[in-house]
Amino acid sequence: MTIDEQLNQKQEEIHNLQMRLKKCIKERDALKNESKDMTIEVTKQDLRWASTHYLCETLPIDYDQWSEKKLDKFLEYNAWEILQDYEPKFIWAQIESLARSMKYYIKEDT
Repeated sequence: MTIDEQLNQKQEEIHNLQMRLKKCIKERDALKNESKDMTIEVTKQDLRWASTHYLCETLPIDYDQWSEKKLDKFLEYNAWEILQDYEPKFIWAQIESLARSMKYYIKEDT
């Protein structure tokens, strides 16, 4: 594969990630605008499930007992390749957003 082809491929990956991010932001904003009395409780299990969509390794069962620094290192080390240039806080926000969206979907479906 030539350098130009590699560059085009990376640019396409970046574009796709940007589109996913825009969609996540729209979903997040929609959730924020829901009525105040509708609460969606995200569990540890929900976050572990969502982590599999952004990380190469699922969050361990005891992740919630880790220091923020240890969690950040885990997120950095295990981030999917396309997310490796992002801060751990961004990756965590994506995990939380997906977990919340999944719970919202299930709640709406029932």
